[in-house]
Amino acid sequence: MTRIWKHAECEFDETLSIAKLREKVKNDRAKFFEHLQHWEILGDDRVLRCKVLTYDVDLDAIADRKQYLEWILRIHSKQWMTESAFAEFVTATRYLLGDRLHV
Repeated sequence: MTRIWKHAECEFDETLSIAKLREKVKNDRAKFFEHLQHWEILGDDRVLRCKVLTYDVDLDAIADRKQYLEWILRIHSKQWMTESAFAEFVTATRYLLGDRLHV
């Protein structure tokens, strides 16, 4: 069995196999999306909507890193954007777009 990752939060020396690491990421992702406070996901993970202002971000329109960074700057510049809403947006988009953008 190949071990590739040491869990930083464990009190004991635990390393995870690739399968266990994938399962942990899957569980962490599900838990994150269950507890969104500022955003909701629509359309089979294709749209992020801000709950407060009904501000939509079409994730299909983000095709590369440049467009992703443009959205980051656009979202960050909004006066209604709070620190926690911004952090939640960045984390959600990394989960949803990470494979496509290699982020």
